[in-house]
Amino acid sequence: MTRRFAIEAEGLPDLSGMMLASIEALKEIGGSATIQELDEKVAEIEGVSEAEQAFVMQNSAARPRFNYYLAWARTYLKRGGAVENSARGVWALSEIGSKITKIEHTKAIYDKVNQEEREKARLKREAAKVKSNVGGKKPLRII
Repeated sequence: MTRRFAIEAEGLPDLSGMMLASIEALKEIGGSATIQELDEKVAEIEGVSEAEQAFVMQNSAARPRFNYYLAWARTYLKRGGAVENSARGVWALSEIGSKITKIEHTKAIYDKVNQEEREKARLKREAAKVKSNVGGKKPLRII
């Protein structure tokens, strides 16, 4: 099997690939897992080496890049309805997630979540512009 993502000292991994690997790991584990169990299963399935798992985020000597981006993969999957955070630190497949089998499915979730974020940012910018225009006007003086 071909790896779906690469973890390097710098650069961004393919988050859609990490999302699919996370779904497959949850399926193999039985549908629910702790973060640690899930991360370990993804590393096993994808053949992520110890060296790759040891890469850390810049500005954070304690946070491994592998775990950081897997956390983002889970966040995207949750926002796409594919997984649920059933308890603190425990993730479970939803009905939607149990049907995901292809990278195209996770890419669609990735694109949808990114589009939602762009729209939120646009609305926030518009609200800030309106607020600055209202607050920036001088009150009328009646003589």
